[in-house]
Amino acid sequence: MKNILIILLIFFINNNSVESAEFTNNNLYAKESTWFGYNNQTFKLCRISSNNAIPLVKKHEIKVYFNEDKDNIKKSERRRLRNFFKKLPKNCFKIHMTSHADECGDSDYNQDLARRRGLNVWRYIENVLPYGISIKNKNITWDVSGEKHSKTHSSHDKHVKIVVESYNPQTKFDRLVIFDISGSLHSTNIGKTDSGVPLWSLKNIKLPKGTIAFVARDKRYQCKGQTLANYEPVGDDFYNEAMLVLTKLTRGKVKGQVWTDYTDPNNSRTIKQLNKIDPKHKKIWHIY
Repeated sequence: MKNILIILLIFFINNNSVESAEFTNNNLYAKESTWFGYNNQTFKLCRISSNNAIPLVKKHEIKVYFNEDKDNIKKSERRRLRNFFKKLPKNCFKIHMTSHADECGDSDYNQDLARRRGLNVWRYIENVLPYGISIKNKNITWDVSGEKHSKTHSSHDKHVKIVVESYNPQTKFDRLVIFDISGSLHSTNIGKTDSGVPLWSLKNIKLPKGTIAFVARDKRYQCKGQTLANYEPVGDDFYNEAMLVLTKLTRGKVKGQVWTDYTDPNNSRTIKQLNKIDPKHKKIWHIY
């Protein structure tokens, strides 16, 4: 209960709006970037999209529906497909299709029916649509589910689902958050942040709107995707170095949060360098 109250208190204290900021280096908008810290130590910044942070990508979804026992694309669905792809942004980088059939009939037959539906949609997108979303130039994945996810004998189960991912064009933000998920945060070590919040509770925190969030990562370990819950506490801490990089490469006024287990969060060397980089204190960091 105490940990929850701490999180809520921090949320309300830092929920005052500030001027929008932006990065001066576009690498910070990527899902992973590598930087140099003290004594040329290399570390990673892994951008996450979970916990209400500004997402790295946007997903655009459409379902193409089919008639009973048919694999041809209806005229109305072709129209919907054309409109869908016409409105997509130009920075799409991935397309995933999942083809389905309902649970009526033989499972092997339904698997083949779903495959034929997906193949027809694939061909239509590749050969017919004139809007520059060429399958040949995109990362395409295709899963034939057959009747695996069907629950009823209805039109909703006779479809091909298409999910297109594009990079989120949003570059403005109000807050920066650094999660120091280093080895000492493991339950067998310190196990809690400086404010006393354990990792399991930290993974459930809801960040204020307009936040870009990172996990500061030891270079020996990979980024584990865009969900904070995927990160296990390993390696050395690099939150001090992350604070310096983000302060130096951010234009505008912004508030920052650092969640760390380090026993000396107010590192004098870091504070000295922060004052040098940002003498007017436009970037205000709070360590928890």
